[in-house]
Amino acid sequence: LYRQAMEIKQLLTALGLKITAHKSRDRLSERVRRILVQTLYMQPASLASGAVAGVAATGIAAWASQLPQLWVGFIVLSVIATARVAMAMYLTPNAENTSTSLLELLYEIGAFTYALTLGMIAAITLWFDAGTQVSVLMVANALCYGVAVSARNAGRPTIAIGQLGLTCLPIIVVTLATGTLVSLTLLITIVSINLVGDQLRDMFNPRLQR
Repeated sequence: LYRQAMEIKQLLTALGLKITAHKSRDRLSERVRRILVQTLYMQPASLASGAVAGVAATGIAAWASQLPQLWVGFIVLSVIATARVAMAMYLTPNAENTSTSLLELLYEIGAFTYALTLGMIAAITLWFDAGTQVSVLMVANALCYGVAVSARNAGRPTIAIGQLGLTCLPIIVVTLATGTLVSLTLLITIVSINLVGDQLRDMFNPRLQR
């Protein structure tokens, strides 16, 4: 009986150590996520710089082509960009009553919406034949944004892959629908860029998982 009691005690001790280690890892994971929110996601200046570039390029493209669809895209993108910057300015990630999960969710919604809208605007310039210069301006802007944010958000693979994918998806659809040699060449380029984005993400944060 004594031996069995000792074995049970050792088992409970080992179980308690495992639970303690698990809680410790959870606290560490939460702390890392909080740091990412504080230092990376909720930075108004960083969000504003990317937003200004995208909105300005869309405005110039709409003015140069005079396509109504691009003016609509310009307005929608401006609203999304303003909302993202305002959220970063007025939501305080250091406040204890603001949960990390909520901040991440709000960031993801803004990030994915902006990326998809920018990709759709680039796709519109190709579909409606807005002109070579306008198409190059918007496609280059969308692809550069997708790759840049993919590397920037490498600590959260879901966000990184999601933004890059949503930026490229509308352009891929249009290139497949068009089916010309130039469009298919652009498609190959986009696929290559996505592969480069994945490599950059893995290079900067090889061990971080969603």
